[in-house]
Amino acid sequence: MYCRMSILQLHGGALLARIQDASRRLHAEKRFDMPGFRPNRYHIRQMRLFGVLPSQLPPDATIDPYATDQAYWRSLQYVSTRD
Repeated sequence: MYCRMSILQLHGGALLARIQDASRRLHAEKRFDMPGFRPNRYHIRQMRLFGVLPSQLPPDATIDPYATDQAYWRSLQYVSTRD
């Protein structure tokens, strides 16, 4: 007797394994809104280049992603010199 299996049934184990792997990576790396989040080194480098973060930032320094991004966007705003 021939039995048709859906793709999910056929690859369900592989799909579940990928979902579980993504969950583990997410909890290890943290999202920006999770306690303990630290931006990746590329983001930190760029914020240093733009003067948002100090150039001699200690490796274990706490970085507030919201405050950092707000400071970055404020640095791009035009400020009129005319009164």
